[in-house]
Amino acid sequence: MKRLVSVKNGELVNYKSVLVITYGRSGSTLLQGLLNAISGVVVRGENHNMFYDLYCADRKIGKMPRNPSNSMPSDPWFGSHFYQHDYYRNMVRTFARETLLAGVKDRENIRCFGFKEIRYVHHQEDFLDYLAFLKTIFPAPALIFNTRNLDQVCKSGWWASENEEDVREKLLSLEAKFDAYLGAHSDAFKITYDDVISANQNLENLYRFLGAEYDIGVIKQVLAQPHSYGATQEHVRNLFDAPTA
Repeated sequence: MKRLVSVKNGELVNYKSVLVITYGRSGSTLLQGLLNAISGVVVRGENHNMFYDLYCADRKIGKMPRNPSNSMPSDPWFGSHFYQHDYYRNMVRTFARETLLAGVKDRENIRCFGFKEIRYVHHQEDFLDYLAFLKTIFPAPALIFNTRNLDQVCKSGWWASENEEDVREKLLSLEAKFDAYLGAHSDAFKITYDDVISANQNLENLYRFLGAEYDIGVIKQVLAQPHSYGATQEHVRNLFDAPTA
């Protein structure tokens, strides 16, 4: 299979990490497959929004009292001034890289890593602050906002237990936040499920945004493979020490 990413001086052209930001039934697993077909790129799947919990811990560190008098055992906040953002974030950076690249062969050839997550819809009140935290954890990140026609999304089995109008309202609100971020930052790109399955100009624009070669032959190979829960693809399995199930 022909490799896609253009490399300059041993580095990917534009970004060192990729975060796919989306919601359930957006077609993000297919996009995940396309990204993993790029040489030097590993984008893991969902993790139950684990990094949001790490963000919440980071916020709590910021609320710790900083009074040096807390150094006395008689103080209820004894030692609280030792909780430091820099120390914590360095640990999270190491955790993120080591976890997301666990099991990868020839790690020295991996120039870009990240994950996709669908659970941002549940944390819209601090969405922008959470993205800012992720950008302190992941190196030179590209943020990819993935969306889909909401008529298709709302009728899918994923949302069957919820009221359709409530789902639509929540997703419209999240998409508005995507657009607001896109309007103010150059490190983000928006793509739709229709863009992906039709391999249209916007999909080509995504590859240019990332600094990757657009090879329609390779893209068609990926699009022809099933991408869903339990799906496996040979070109992805070959990256790792053992096949994934």
